[in-house]
Amino acid sequence: MILCPRKFSIVARKLKVIASTAMSPSRSLCIRQFSSIDFVSPNSTLTPSVDLLENITLTDDESRIFNTLLAAANYRGTGTVLRCAGGWVRDKLLGKTSCDIDIAIDNAMGREFAESVNAYLNSQGQATRTAAVIQSNPDQSKHLETARMKIYDLWIDLVNLRSETYAEDSRIPEMALGTPEEDAMRRDFTVNSLFYNLNEKKIEDFTGHGLEDLRVGLIRTPLHPIETFRDDPLRALRAVRFAARFGFRLDDAIVSAAADDKIQNALAKKVSRERIGTELEGMFNGMDPVRAMRLLDELGLFKVVFALPPPLDSSPLATEASYGKSCVACVAAASGILTHLKGAESPSSSSLWDEELSLEDRRFFLLAALLLPLRDLTAEAAKGKTQSAAAVIIRSNIKWRVKDIEACDTLHLAVQEIAPVLEMILEEGCEHRGEGTSGGDRCTKVVVNDHSDDEQEGKRKDTRLAMGRLLRVWKQHWRLALLLAPLPRFLGHVGGAAEALSREGRSPYPPPLAKVPAEVYDERLHEEVRKWVPDMAETARKLVEWVEKEELGDCWKWKPLLNGKQIMDVLEWTKAGQAMGSASTAVIEWQIQNPNGSVDECKAFLKSAFGSQKAGPGREEALGEGDNRKRKLI
Repeated sequence: MILCPRKFSIVARKLKVIASTAMSPSRSLCIRQFSSIDFVSPNSTLTPSVDLLENITLTDDESRIFNTLLAAANYRGTGTVLRCAGGWVRDKLLGKTSCDIDIAIDNAMGREFAESVNAYLNSQGQATRTAAVIQSNPDQSKHLETARMKIYDLWIDLVNLRSETYAEDSRIPEMALGTPEEDAMRRDFTVNSLFYNLNEKKIEDFTGHGLEDLRVGLIRTPLHPIETFRDDPLRALRAVRFAARFGFRLDDAIVSAAADDKIQNALAKKVSRERIGTELEGMFNGMDPVRAMRLLDELGLFKVVFALPPPLDSSPLATEASYGKSCVACVAAASGILTHLKGAESPSSSSLWDEELSLEDRRFFLLAALLLPLRDLTAEAAKGKTQSAAAVIIRSNIKWRVKDIEACDTLHLAVQEIAPVLEMILEEGCEHRGEGTSGGDRCTKVVVNDHSDDEQEGKRKDTRLAMGRLLRVWKQHWRLALLLAPLPRFLGHVGGAAEALSREGRSPYPPPLAKVPAEVYDERLHEEVRKWVPDMAETARKLVEWVEKEELGDCWKWKPLLNGKQIMDVLEWTKAGQAMGSASTAVIEWQIQNPNGSVDECKAFLKSAFGSQKAGPGREEALGEGDNRKRKLI
């Protein structure tokens, strides 16, 4: 049975990219993997030599699948030779587990061989398998028809070996069955052009460079990269993803080709944004997303992937393309905060990581950090509406999910909302030690602490209420928000986007790196990150530990101590009106301020706050703008 479901191609590609990153070791967040504060050039050789296995050893499941495919080829009776191609061969030679099995067929299309597999299974009295066909789409640089079927609980792709010829006036190739050599030369990179011959059980390197490039850690194209990228411009992004994933160096010719205007224009206009988003997700879920973003900026691809939407695309910020460096600096600093906190040996910081960040939370956090320099910018959205520039970029440029947009907007708003509460918490910590604050980040001078116990308790309640209100807005993202909170101050010291915005009068930050020559900008930028990360990590630690000490981490889940009926009984209301929402909120906020308060105490507070209020008016009328109860419910 052959299926051609709509959008199956996009889903299948996304699953392959995500699966390839998910099969890497330690897929739960292992922050030690980040090298964001170990700043070598992003295109330096991070892995000078790789120990390759001499032979490929099959697992029991792989042997079972390959034996079935070979039996189907023999049953077909046409002398078919099957080769496992691409990522599976590379990963097996690196000693990694891989479920990304692509089978290249020398004398049949993938659809035809899928039918042969089912014919063989039927002859053996076994259940046949449904095969889905991913159609070729030359306009989107998808040139091969691929059959995808599940064999023994594992999805495999079936595709023919290909050769290509081009008409003189077209870059869309005419496809035909090809030889293994022709097929290998048309693949993206030499390390992905290796074959494992199932019939002869041997490794084949038809480009002559695949094994050596894998050994020395080099991403290189079989043909000239301009030709390879014209075939599929998305390969420029794939080069970045693989370099970051394996710590390999990009060949100099790839660096030049990726910066070519024609290649960048083709990537922007020819490749679907869904495919770009899938590659980007692979980078964020991979081993070193910071290096991936730095490579995008170094190659000039950042402004293509994260192009500013109208009308910002015609602003100085877009034409200078300097915002990429600020964005990369922020994501490097954010990653550095995680690295610093995870590496801290102090027992007091261990509670930060009782549960490691999920892959999704890490993506939310790093994406919000990456786009933080754009947080004050808005852009045109659908139906004439206005959205944050970050939201438009996520939705339109990379086609990520609504939850990615919501998380990014929440975290960007959080770094603005947290500023006054941050000062309150840091000041409280200093006063507990009989110290004062200077600049907000550190306690630097001793003062006489002559506050009474009542004043101290009042300040504590104010701080609890201010933070509790924010936590109930941020909900499950509160920890990420507090980790991100120190970044705005750092952002003012990295130039780039801050400089461009300050010229338009929209940035309060000084741009000390604005006049640094481009050739030394990268080095200076990373010096700034190194310098700032420890203090930023310490600030984030204080914030998270304060919330945990005050046991407010789950306050966004709290239910009112008094339900609606109880509130009506206490206040002797005969019906619930708009004031009921205000009363319920007041109960929650009283609970935040009074964590050990009893039900009777809460009722007494409610009577004092709402005793003369009849149900009906909204909250603004029930709690007037000047009423202290709106801010200080004691």
